[in-house]
Order: sequence, then C-alpha cells, then structure tokens
Amino acid sequence: FDDEINIYIASCKRELLQGGMNEDKIDETDESIVNCVQAYCKYMLNFQGEGEKWEKIYKSLKTSLCLDSNYK
Repeated sequence: FDDEINIYIASCKRELLQGGMNEDKIDETDESIVNCVQAYCKYMLNFQGEGEKWEKIYKSLKTSLCLDSNYK
C-alpha cells in the first residue's frame, strides 16, 4: 500500500494548495497537517468501511486549514 498511500498524500497536499494554503506551510511535522492528511487517506481507502465519515472529517479539516491565516 505504500505507493498508493504516497499518491494520496501528494494528492491531499495538492488539494490544500488549491484551497489557498502556502506551500511553505504544508509541514509534515505540523499536527494539523498530519491529521488532515490521515483523514484524507482514510477517506480515500474507505477505512473500516467508513469512507463517508472520513470524507466529512477531511473536508472540515481542509476548510479550517485553508481559512486559517497562519497557513496562508
């Protein structure tokens, strides 16, 4: 699954950039970014059959990050 997960991580980062985040702020040690990426991966993988739940969580986290001035 490593290749597939790496593709999802890159895709999530791309979506954050498209949402208005500054590329320099997408730090893989930032807990908020990590949580968002994890939720995205779980959404895409339909983790434990709960993909819809993870999609909602991901979209909420993405919106919060993209609107936060600390990430612009």
